Amino acid sequence: MLRCLVICVAFVPFLASGQDPSVVNAPYVEVGDCWTYSAKGIFRKGWVKSYRECIAHIDREKNLIFAIATLQPSGEEVDTLYSLSWGEGAVIEGYVRHPPSEWFQFPLHVGDSHQSAWQFGDAVMGGSGATSGTGKVIGWETITVPAGTFRALKIEFYGVPSRGFPFTNTFWYAPAVNRLVKAIYQPGDPNYREIELIKAELNK
Repeated sequence: MLRCLVICVAFVPFLASGQDPSVVNAPYVEVGDCWTYSAKGIFRKGWVKSYRECIAHIDREKNLIFAIATLQPSGEEVDTLYSLSWGEGAVIEGYVRHPPSEWFQFPLHVGDSHQSAWQFGDAVMGGSGATSGTGKVIGWETITVPAGTFRALKIEFYGVPSRGFPFTNTFWYAPAVNRLVKAIYQPGDPNYREIELIKAELNK
């Protein structure tokens, strides 16, 4: 039976318990897990205000998560694809990346860094290219989003695309919800977007 984990400040704030873990391992996610995010800067046949994304299938041998995102206000359903570490393979806007863009790499330790590189194509508008870069785990922060207040690891990824300008994406990963609670992509760039967690529904 699906047990809905609905997170908000009034009920479960997930504040620091005094000690943050020294290592954060890859999350164990299941079919039926869902996350709802507010969105800024995401465009697909119109501006997306929010979306609810649910895992539809997991192939652990191939390191893939298949999900379906329901966009608001349009109600359109979009297939998305991730690695088991939430590397982005196919995203709402239509970008496809191979291999997935690994913004961070588990296990997560404060101070760790990693390299990632991928080819990308735009299935909606056309065009292709490549990106490479370095991700670094900055440290623990207390962050408040619509879903509540969380202890999250802040991660920055500095990328250099084959077309366009270098960028820095910033992510806040919260073990309590097995996923990001906030992300800021390419600030100052036309591709800027930002998401914040509104609700998590987890099978745990």
